[in-house]
Amino acid sequence: MKLEHTKEMKTRLGFWLLCVCLLSVSCTRENNTISPSSTQLIPTPKANVIRLANGTWPPYNAADLPHYGCDSWVIEEAFATQGIKVEYEFFPWARSYNLSATGVFDGTLAWDDTADHREKHFISTEPTSTQEWVFFYRKDTPFQFQSMDDLVGKTVGITSGYVYSDAFVNLRRNGNTNFVESSSDENNFKMLLGGRIDVFPMERNVGNYILETLFTKKEQALISETSNSFSQFKSYLLLSKAVTENEAKIELFNEGFEKLMVNGRYDTIMNLCKP
Repeated sequence: MKLEHTKEMKTRLGFWLLCVCLLSVSCTRENNTISPSSTQLIPTPKANVIRLANGTWPPYNAADLPHYGCDSWVIEEAFATQGIKVEYEFFPWARSYNLSATGVFDGTLAWDDTADHREKHFISTEPTSTQEWVFFYRKDTPFQFQSMDDLVGKTVGITSGYVYSDAFVNLRRNGNTNFVESSSDENNFKMLLGGRIDVFPMERNVGNYILETLFTKKEQALISETSNSFSQFKSYLLLSKAVTENEAKIELFNEGFEKLMVNGRYDTIMNLCKP
């Protein structure tokens, strides 16, 4: 009898504990439920935070710049208009892309809109920046650019690891232009200053950022860039298709980005980021 009584007490105790737990959960949910008159849901941490894998391309992207660079800044503010906070982590570019494509991160930025990228990502409707590629040259040897034919007979510095699209294909094929490869953009500017190359193709703002941060005022004064660009790169936000919520989030970003364009905030940010 004592054993049966003990079992009965345990059964009753378990029943009442279960009732208390269910009541507690019910109260918690009731307290956190928005009234029927509200049309919005309380965002969960996953809904109002987005993690993006970033890379280094100052002044557009860099860990040591205000708001992590102007591309990063625009994305941050576009999402902020939709109540979403952006968290950035920095990696080599190829790794950033892979972390996004596999869904380890919600997305990545500063990529072009291609069929390959669309297989694994939702892509923003508009580019976050349009980047101009120009030729830098020494002022004592002026260079005017109208077409690729202007490079015939010139020595052009290029940087290892860069993909220059098809811009120089014909020049390479014809062999009338000399291409010299260097390990970094900084080294190419040094070769330009030293007269070892005639021109150096580089994104306009990135090139000027390098000159202003790594070279003296005297050295900067010796170099200029062409007013005409030979190519443009449109930088897009990519959100991984491996993350379920991202189809909705890319639409929220597009809405937020449009707000920045309309109210002038986009132009303000981009102007602040020019060297």
